[in-house]
Amino acid sequence: MILFGTPGVGKSTWASKAPKPIFLGFEETSELDVDRFPIPKTYTDFVGQLDYLTKATSEYKTVVIDSIDTVERALHQEIREKEDKPMAKCMGGYGAAYDYSELKLKTDVRDKLKYLRDVKGLNVILLGHVMTKTKTDPIQALTYDAHQPNLHTKAQNLFVDWAQCSFFATYVTSPIKD
Repeated sequence: MILFGTPGVGKSTWASKAPKPIFLGFEETSELDVDRFPIPKTYTDFVGQLDYLTKATSEYKTVVIDSIDTVERALHQEIREKEDKPMAKCMGGYGAAYDYSELKLKTDVRDKLKYLRDVKGLNVILLGHVMTKTKTDPIQALTYDAHQPNLHTKAQNLFVDWAQCSFFATYVTSPIKD
């Protein structure tokens, strides 16, 4: 499952209540009483931690990736550092770096999470942040904010389409009269 949400809404706290969780990822969760791998320094370090889980025997019942968008960002950083260019110009441009990123996220992350789920029987929870985009509906003449996962479109499709459930968490706001 995937839980996307606004910052500070309690995504990590919610995931910490899953059966015997182990946290992986780049987010600070020191305030939570959960088992976690050390925060990786690079995308390659993160993939190594995921590899370890696929091979090791453990008592964990849930793997929590906190957060999937920071995993993608770490991969993009590694790609950019190899060529010292913006992501859009890496690997010859024309979206080639994003295609490569999608392939790496599929083989390095999603396929390993699928193995943990299907073969080892672990629950998989992906946490992620959202970005807000202002949308305009020209037919109804409405402008509104829409939330979407803070992932590149290719990565968004890779994980959201794969997950069995996708949730959004935010604060409930209510107007208060004077």
